[in-house]
Amino acid sequence: MKAEPYKTLFTKLKTQYEGDQAIASMVASGKLRQNVESSIVENLEKLLFAGWIAKKQTGDDIFTHLNLHERPKSLFDSPPLSTWVSYVTKLDRDGADEQIYKTLKTHYSDDIIAMNLAGSKTYLKADVAPKLEEFLHKSWVGEATSAKGLFAKLKLDSQGDKLFESLVFSTWVGYVTKLDAQNADDLVLSTLKTSYTDYALATLLMEARTNDDMKVLADKLAEAQRKNWLSDGKSADDVFKLLKLDDEADDLLKSPMLSNWVAYVKQLKENPYAILLEKLKVKFGDSDSKFADMLMEAKKDTSTSAIAGKIEAVQLEKWLNDGKTASDIFKLLKLEKEGAFILWYRRVRMWVAYASKVDPKNSDELIASVLKAHNNDKVLGEMISVGRNHDEEMTVKFQEVVLNMWLREKKSADDVFGYVLKRHGEHFLKIPRDLSTWAAYVTKLDKEDAYNTMVAVLNRYYDKKTLIGMLNDAKETSGSELIAKKLQQVLAPV
Repeated sequence: MKAEPYKTLFTKLKTQYEGDQAIASMVASGKLRQNVESSIVENLEKLLFAGWIAKKQTGDDIFTHLNLHERPKSLFDSPPLSTWVSYVTKLDRDGADEQIYKTLKTHYSDDIIAMNLAGSKTYLKADVAPKLEEFLHKSWVGEATSAKGLFAKLKLDSQGDKLFESLVFSTWVGYVTKLDAQNADDLVLSTLKTSYTDYALATLLMEARTNDDMKVLADKLAEAQRKNWLSDGKSADDVFKLLKLDDEADDLLKSPMLSNWVAYVKQLKENPYAILLEKLKVKFGDSDSKFADMLMEAKKDTSTSAIAGKIEAVQLEKWLNDGKTASDIFKLLKLEKEGAFILWYRRVRMWVAYASKVDPKNSDELIASVLKAHNNDKVLGEMISVGRNHDEEMTVKFQEVVLNMWLREKKSADDVFGYVLKRHGEHFLKIPRDLSTWAAYVTKLDKEDAYNTMVAVLNRYYDKKTLIGMLNDAKETSGSELIAKKLQQVLAPV
């Protein structure tokens, strides 16, 4: 296509779209599209620029001519902008960046320019944006703009809890860092404190940590805030109240503010978990059992397990230093009242942990002795039975403790049948949880011939015909079938 056809096309486009703005947009969009012939775009741009130059149009004239002065929220996403930047560059290649900046300053305030620079820049050349930002920074330095002054100029002081979502926040932080790189965090913090209370700021920083782009800065500012509290002489209790943790008594361990307070107390060289223990004990009053249940429940939750575990460790150490026995704590937690249902309560875990701390090498024997002091063997058997489906892990632990105790006491297979299964009558083979407990004990008792020993016990209670019928039924019971089959093989081998 020779020059004349380009002129013809250009004239038709001007007539059809009644102005230069549409052509400027086409030129800019065409440069971004691979399927548009570059020669068409280049020639249309040359003809457009030639017309403006013939009329002695300045860069500022064309900025207005293309209505770029009316696009405060999407300036750099406007296609005509790219054409305007190219025109300004053609007029003065060496001074283009400065001229672009001056035109922008003529039509827009600093906060709007900064917002556009921080936002989407589809139609602004990649090398132009940092230069404009540099001009902006030089302008602020030349005007002796302080961190607080720029915070207000960029209207960040009116962002409320959306501060870190503002596009220009990072621009402001960048400027503050240039002002005083060594003390930038403190300078940012002191400015933020003019618009936010300590609590509001701590909340803002806590929420910002969930944003990957803001996490590093939020952590630095949170640390600066804690240092500020330290220099102000705030006590652990002062900051506890400042963060409104005293308002969250019911869900204290779940408060996202708690980790901030813990970090501060550590800076005070105090034990935050010991302080938390005392605060929680005050809340629960004399009810150590309710406190222990709450703490063990918190250990189940991944969001609170770590801190709950550390508070537990402080409490166990305190009991140990006070000379408390495993039996003392069993009673303190009111476990002696729970009987067979002891494993329904989470606090039993705290007691087991304490018993293990009192006598690490012989903890199972210690646990067994305390359980036996408060429960007869039948209750212990039922304890293992009803504990399943409530706390499987602890039930397995208790079963091992109790079975080993019975082994030391030389209990017979018949004795343990009485403790565990006899109460079920002829249905005992259909109670797999208890049947497996008895089988586990007899296997410990007679490793070589456990099933013969079990059959010998059963023969004392049932005739062969009845027992075979019971075993046939049990083979249809989920969880009992394997043991039933093995017993049947001994009783009536094929």
